[in-house]
Amino acid sequence: LSIFDIRKISNAYKKGRDLTSTTTTVTESAKRSDDQEDELLSICTMKRGKKVVCGTQDGVLAIWSWGTWGDISDRFPGHPHSIDALLKVDEDTMLTGCSDGLVRVVQIQPDKLLG
Repeated sequence: LSIFDIRKISNAYKKGRDLTSTTTTVTESAKRSDDQEDELLSICTMKRGKKVVCGTQDGVLAIWSWGTWGDISDRFPGHPHSIDALLKVDEDTMLTGCSDGLVRVVQIQPDKLLG
């Protein structure tokens, strides 16, 4: 997982000026997690931006705490196939689109498959 926060980029970079002077700012705005054993296919922020949820090829929801980008903080298995799409309904609930053709309703922390 790599995060690139464009809100932290200098005004010079946003306006397309000399990019060499803003390299440090761009580097400080990018974060990268540990390598994951599974392919990450979809992403969504939850819990008022405190959690980042990714759908994986193995049907697991990988959950990171914002700002702690090492390894995942939680895993939520339960989908039989890859999770290709995520849609936030509210801060606790999301819809997942799985490659088996079904849309599921999932609650995040506490993790629960609602339907």
